[in-house]
Amino acid sequence: MGLFYHPDAVTGSILTLSREESSHIARVLRMQPGHCLRVTNGRGSLYLAEILECRPSAVKARLGEEACFKPRNFSIHIALAPTKNIKRTEWFVEKAVETGIEQISFFQSRHSVRASINLERIYKVAVAAMKQSERYHLPLINDMQKLEALTANATEEYRWIAHCRQEQKRMPMACPTHTSNLVLIGPEGGFHEQEIQQALENNFSPVELNPFRLRTETAALTACQWLNIVNTYTL
Repeated sequence: MGLFYHPDAVTGSILTLSREESSHIARVLRMQPGHCLRVTNGRGSLYLAEILECRPSAVKARLGEEACFKPRNFSIHIALAPTKNIKRTEWFVEKAVETGIEQISFFQSRHSVRASINLERIYKVAVAAMKQSERYHLPLINDMQKLEALTANATEEYRWIAHCRQEQKRMPMACPTHTSNLVLIGPEGGFHEQEIQQALENNFSPVELNPFRLRTETAALTACQWLNIVNTYTL
């Protein structure tokens, strides 16, 4: 049974699913009134819903009792400068949601190649990945902002900046488990020296993700994966 998404899902409500999901239910799955499907609101709730009307343009369903799934006892926030080829950024979003992430932010820095991003498209990629991976929490996705504002307003317990300067750095898995973490991943041209200094002044620690230079989206996913592994499979 597939998983479907509606942000306003609550117990007892009658919802009309999106045209895209309705078409899939009616045309591909060939479901009928009386059949059941699963719906999540992306905030940790899962509902078994009974189909009332089933048309390719609109499926209406009544939601039953709620099953609640608690948030994880740690959080991962990856902030990156979007890549010139936006499909690389979308790839990161898809894989990060599949593996587990609480928040994704995009920033503009001195060496950025993009000043804006299609947030609606990114949101759709994240929703699709959440459903595919059978997750019930949709990460918070923040629009573009200046790097200076992001570093100055960070509230995570542990803050990391992955830069290419040749100096001693620490691995993300060196941090305590069950904490909130923010990792900054720079643009294809790297961080400017002043940006690194500002991050350090705002309690960010330099981190090495790999002994070799990684693409932006690879570095972002590597950081996400390491933090997931160290928090999920602690010995």
